[in-house]
Amino acid sequence: MSGCAHYSKDNYLADFTDFISTVEAEYKDYSESNWVERDAEYQSFIGEYYEQYREKLTSEDQRAIGKLKAKYQTIKVKDSADRMIDKVGDGLKQLEGIIEGVTETISNP
Repeated sequence: MSGCAHYSKDNYLADFTDFISTVEAEYKDYSESNWVERDAEYQSFIGEYYEQYREKLTSEDQRAIGKLKAKYQTIKVKDSADRMIDKVGDGLKQLEGIIEGVTETISNP
């Protein structure tokens, strides 16, 4: 969305909605660097692009933007939780191996 010189409020809202839909559909495949890129795009939508059209936004538009912001933050939290669960699962599997290894070592001096 670079070069917003001929951009309209409606295009801004449509592009922000499309951005959130894309993130929602693809976030499970994102790497840390993908998230850095998406976060930068998100900051543009809620920062400079928002400010460009702020005075033209209706109450309904503001509610829609609020929903988009909430959805993005919820996706980020869900992704973080999923990654944490994966790491905990890996840790539990490794702990099982440690216990088995210690038990075998103690049982067979």
